[in-house]
Amino acid sequence: MKFLDLVQILQMAIKSLLMYTDAHPRSQEALRSLTEGLGTWLTDKPSLHIAASNGKLFVDGAPLDGQNMHTAALARQLSEREIAGFIIQRGVTADELLEMLKILILKPSKLEQMGGVAKVMADQQLRHITLGQIQYKAVREGDEETGAGGQEEAPALNSGEVAAASLPETAPQMMERWREALEAALLASREKASAQAESSLSFLDEQPGNPEAPGTGIPAAPDLLPADLAFLAPVARDLDWGSALPSEPQREALQQALLSLSGSSLWSVMAGLPSLPAAPAGLGLAFQALAPELLSQATSKLLQADLPWAHVKDPLLDLLRTSPHQQTILSHLKAHLGSDGLDAGRVQELIHQVDWDHQSLEEKIQRALEGETLWQIGPDQRLALLRNLIDLEKFDTFLQILERILAELTSENVSRREEATRDLVVISQWMRDPGLPLEVQGPLIQGLTAHFGWEPIHAIHRNTAKALEHVFECMVVHEEFTMVRELMQEIEGLCSFLDDQQEWRGFALAKLRGRLSAEDLMVCTMDYLHRVEPEKVLTDAIPYFEFLGEPAARELARVLGDEPDRRRRGRLLDVIRVMGPIAVPVLLEGLYSPTWYFVRNTLNLLADMGDAGLIKPIASCLGHKDARVRASAIRALWKLGGPAASAPLLSALPTADPDTQLEILFGLGQIQASTAVMGILELAKQSGASLKVRIKAVEALGLIASPTAGPALLELLRRKGRIFSTAEPTELRVAITRALLAIGTPRVELGLRQIVADEPKNQDRDALQRILDLHWTRT
Repeated sequence: MKFLDLVQILQMAIKSLLMYTDAHPRSQEALRSLTEGLGTWLTDKPSLHIAASNGKLFVDGAPLDGQNMHTAALARQLSEREIAGFIIQRGVTADELLEMLKILILKPSKLEQMGGVAKVMADQQLRHITLGQIQYKAVREGDEETGAGGQEEAPALNSGEVAAASLPETAPQMMERWREALEAALLASREKASAQAESSLSFLDEQPGNPEAPGTGIPAAPDLLPADLAFLAPVARDLDWGSALPSEPQREALQQALLSLSGSSLWSVMAGLPSLPAAPAGLGLAFQALAPELLSQATSKLLQADLPWAHVKDPLLDLLRTSPHQQTILSHLKAHLGSDGLDAGRVQELIHQVDWDHQSLEEKIQRALEGETLWQIGPDQRLALLRNLIDLEKFDTFLQILERILAELTSENVSRREEATRDLVVISQWMRDPGLPLEVQGPLIQGLTAHFGWEPIHAIHRNTAKALEHVFECMVVHEEFTMVRELMQEIEGLCSFLDDQQEWRGFALAKLRGRLSAEDLMVCTMDYLHRVEPEKVLTDAIPYFEFLGEPAARELARVLGDEPDRRRRGRLLDVIRVMGPIAVPVLLEGLYSPTWYFVRNTLNLLADMGDAGLIKPIASCLGHKDARVRASAIRALWKLGGPAASAPLLSALPTADPDTQLEILFGLGQIQASTAVMGILELAKQSGASLKVRIKAVEALGLIASPTAGPALLELLRRKGRIFSTAEPTELRVAITRALLAIGTPRVELGLRQIVADEPKNQDRDALQRILDLHWTRT
């Protein structure tokens, strides 16, 4: 492992502790990586000594070569806390490293309040980490020796200092001060951007085929973030800069420091000019004086740098369009064209785009339809032209340019193909607002559909998927549901014929279909459903919902639960009912809704659409607090389960309220639940029970017609006592007689005749005899 890699791991651990607690999984993972890295480093060495001096890092007594942003950050962290260095010994534990990291994230003022780093480390009793006491100094070539006569020789210049050789004697030191401040400003901006990026990871970055991953053909963007130039104020004050324009030597030292930066770094500094401190005012005046040369050099360096053109072009154009030094920069580029490694094609492209803004509409149209000008101008210029053509209703010209863009979807030039899809993402939004005529929509939709099916690069394909998403949104808003179904089926058909089924293409297809069921589009669909005539519901709305499948059923169920209007609920119920088994899994979730009428409606739907496999979830509603829900649950159970529903119904019977008992008894009778006979008899015999319930129990036994109930019913019918006899209420005895006739076994009929014959002459005997006579007359 290289030491630079180890320092990077250490800095990542520090960032994790700054953003999360030490118990957070990210912090724990970073600490584990640091512990393992140090363990590897110390395999062949007893210890590691890290020290810092004057912004430089020393490792085991030697200055570190190849410093980067991570080593610079560590050197700064040590210096700010006045830590000469750390000596880390073999066997160091994760807990000890955690305490060291906590010291490095403490603010220097806080560390001082705690008594300094030595006291803090002593309190922690770290066995394998101690403070280094040796002070190091960076010595450049020529610093060890003095010249004749005891005079100190001038320090040798490194490659970055050659440009300063002609400056006054103190200029190299001033230039070095400026360069250190500039590097600190750039480092602070990068660290801030890195922290923000880490804390805002997007969903798409986690999907298969990360568009910025190697192999996609689309390089990652370079770091061109504005630098925080507040770091320059202390240096300016130390160098006695005031409110006036600094002297030429002073400005030249700053200029040389700036020109020693790389192209992207110099660009970041110039982009950060708004953050330049107001005091001392001479700092702003110096930058103002140097701006033309610095901006020209920054532009030239960026053009020479080995950076992706797609990510450099836009910042350069922004500068050229807004800078008061536009002509100076362009003159500089033209003067150095063909030299200094400048790409003539890129320079000409910049000039083309700057010139474009000053041309008439007719000139722009002519240039856009000829040669390569359409792709030499920027996407914002291209789209502005197209939008202008729409506003002027020049649709023929618009279509000509659109066809040129669509033609690039089959180009072998990856960058050109990506640029075309980015344009189409914006153009597709215009279908909805301000609207595109049909003769324009057709080619646009056809081109996007074909491209969706074959594009091999995820990052480019994602643009096409987004454009098609806009197309579908427009169709739904315009209530073109048949076209939505046909287009989606066409896209699915194209993808099904592909031999190389990329995972991300399937994901994009599912996302496209899922967009149709999103809440905002379903609002449009629901509005259509409730507004149109019934025949339109059958021909347009219901086929569309069936096409969308379960996601649409889920949205229908959600809307149903919130819909207060009874008529609208009725139409929603009709649609869900037609969807059949597709909607059943979603409806089951509705059984747990807090809205009583939603649960009741769900049970009614399940009774029409489900099967016996739903007995258990439906039975859970038998204890619902609302009687209307309980009644619907009972009806759903016996309709779906038949005899299999007798167990949950019979279990709920004894403790149910009278109204619910009536529903249960009716259901048990309808399914002729022979296993429930004894439980029903017990309720029929309870003199304390409601007469209405007892009669319904007897009626249920008559429907079941099980001979098992005969003896008990005969006994219940029989009058008790001889002198002071008693009997059950007439209504109940009439119901028992009918139930016994329904059972109809010879023994039951014989017993029934005997009981009626023994009955004293009274109204009960007359009523019972009439029932017997009528029965025998019919049979």
